[in-house]
Amino acid sequence: MGYLIEAPKDEQIVTAKVTLTSANLLTPGYIVDIPEYPAVKDYYWQVLKFNANIVNGFTPYVGTSAIHIQCATSANFQSRFVNILMQQSSGVFTTADFNTTINATIYSDNGSLQIHNPGTLTLGDTDLNLYVTAILIPL
Repeated sequence: MGYLIEAPKDEQIVTAKVTLTSANLLTPGYIVDIPEYPAVKDYYWQVLKFNANIVNGFTPYVGTSAIHIQCATSANFQSRFVNILMQQSSGVFTTADFNTTINATIYSDNGSLQIHNPGTLTLGDTDLNLYVTAILIPL
């Protein structure tokens, strides 16, 4: 699971690391709450950076995947990685795309942040380290 990397007391910016194992990535529809970004009444989380590093494996994934980060109470993602990331081998480090689609990003009061894996990967053995930086914004 994730662990706290940085949480300055004079700011409301939090950076966390979440590791998805091969078992997590091969589970269609896998969703995980990020404990560092809990639901906070009268606030919402806005993702500032979303990076990934593929580690500990030799076999790139086969299938489709788009790792998303989004508010638990929202239908739309804030940031995501598309298929090409999961088809790389260990050692790749990249930055995610932010939501620029016609479906607007939804920021929700009192909503925690989650990682979603809506794809259907069928083969692969690497782990995925995700680095998230988000700011807690008052309504």
